Amino acid sequence: DRSIPLKLTLSHPNLGSFTYIATNLDLNQPIDASQFVLQVPTGAKTVDLDAKAAKDEGFHESVTLQEARDLAKHAGWKLLEPGYVPDGVKLTQVLQIHNQTATPGNGFTLYYYSQAANFALSEERTPTNAAAGWCPDHGDIKNLTVRGAKAVACPSGDWSKKVTLTWQEKDSGVIVAIHGGLSLDEAVKIAKSLQ
Repeated sequence: DRSIPLKLTLSHPNLGSFTYIATNLDLNQPIDASQFVLQVPTGAKTVDLDAKAAKDEGFHESVTLQEARDLAKHAGWKLLEPGYVPDGVKLTQVLQIHNQTATPGNGFTLYYYSQAANFALSEERTPTNAAAGWCPDHGDIKNLTVRGAKAVACPSGDWSKKVTLTWQEKDSGVIVAIHGGLSLDEAVKIAKSLQ
């Protein structure tokens, strides 16, 4: 008898990793071909794991800007759009957020890009009064007022190069985040220009 450890790890982007470790193998044994035929038990249901993970954990669907405006309006709120963006920056993509808190039409991310600056503007209307102020670094944090609401800003490294600015709109309850390759001053300027 000889022990040959064997480890197999399967990774799924939505469901995580699964690991199988074999510590005792009988090599080169004959295997009947019937072992490779799937026999579904009577009454068994098929479950699409990708769809389940998307429903449980969220996914994003590409939409046009006009579709995002219409979906938000149908859901009872107005999609905010910047009146100001840094020179050369253009809207490149709009994604609808699908997750446990964002019902259809209640969450969108608008992506803006240029070689000099890029950022995302995320907006999500939540069913509850969720506290705005998520910061990915949980490090240096600045509290400020944006559009008449309490806001939180944090850097991803240097304050002059990459920040996240979040707040909850006073009248609509929409959580707004501006994050990306911008200085805090630019992020605040964009926030003030939202209409």
